[in-house]
Amino acid sequence: MLWSTAGCQGAEVAAEPAEAVAPPTSVDTPAGTSPSRRSFSVEPLYAIRPDRCSDRRFPKLAGPWIVWCNASTGEVDRATALDLPGRPTRELQAPVRDPSVAPGWLYRPSLEPRLWRLIAGEGALAPESPSGRLQETDGGRVVTDGVTAAWLNRESVEVWKLGEATRQVYPAHPVAGSAPALGGGTVAWVERTDDETQIWGLVGGKPAAIAAPEGGARLVVGSGAWLAWVERGQVVLYAPESGERRQHAAVTGFDHPPSLDGAVACWEDRHGVREAGEAGEGGGGDIEIRCSDGLELRRPGHQRQPSRFGPWLLFREGDSLFLASAPPNETP
Repeated sequence: MLWSTAGCQGAEVAAEPAEAVAPPTSVDTPAGTSPSRRSFSVEPLYAIRPDRCSDRRFPKLAGPWIVWCNASTGEVDRATALDLPGRPTRELQAPVRDPSVAPGWLYRPSLEPRLWRLIAGEGALAPESPSGRLQETDGGRVVTDGVTAAWLNRESVEVWKLGEATRQVYPAHPVAGSAPALGGGTVAWVERTDDETQIWGLVGGKPAAIAAPEGGARLVVGSGAWLAWVERGQVVLYAPESGERRQHAAVTGFDHPPSLDGAVACWEDRHGVREAGEAGEGGGGDIEIRCSDGLELRRPGHQRQPSRFGPWLLFREGDSLFLASAPPNETP
């Protein structure tokens, strides 16, 4: 695991008080196909307004919880449980700016970090305070899996196991404005090179290229044992510990990253937009959502910003939020 200091080549930095890849196994999904088409129901969530969040990543799923905003400041201030009777909503003790989320967790990176465990109960959700203090970053977004946090600086990637007194620092040249990903026991990021952008991670405790495709790679995300990113003409899933790699043909853009829930990825599908453009119908065609497990949204208008966890797929359609749910017996 990258946060073990054994064999690591990164510099260990004390926090203020407060790691050549073997040829992978590949699985290809041809364009226009899916592993299997899955049935699902769709419902509008009119009470949750996306325009109330100043951070365009929200609302989004943190496990079975919808994390959203109702504060006048536009900051995240509540979460709604999808897996509990009546779908109860719990407010935070105070709104949170630019949080990171993980299944069942909400994290605020700062000099004095706060970690919220999303659980059922009464009253406002109070944060926990991991021991130790997180030093300032260069402004890059922090990601977490509830156990470890990672962030990018201009010339480095840093990893901190929540509550420990030290963090690991590795040399890197990340793309400005990008975010790292945690998955498969490693951290990954989009690396700047002379020719193309590449996906880098820790290999044997040292930074190295995980993917260097022609045309570049962007928007890396992580979940559980998996990483995923966007390449030209496909979305790629990769399990660092086994080397398995799955390619799914995709016409998607760089507006929003894929959503990843374990080995299931969902992304914005722009096949219709491309076909309309090729037919000379500029501005025509719909943006839809496709998932690697066969769940597809084919509805009038644009479906955007997928957020997936288990049987639930949260997405936007215009200015409204919708939830697609697969029947329990079809949950992967």
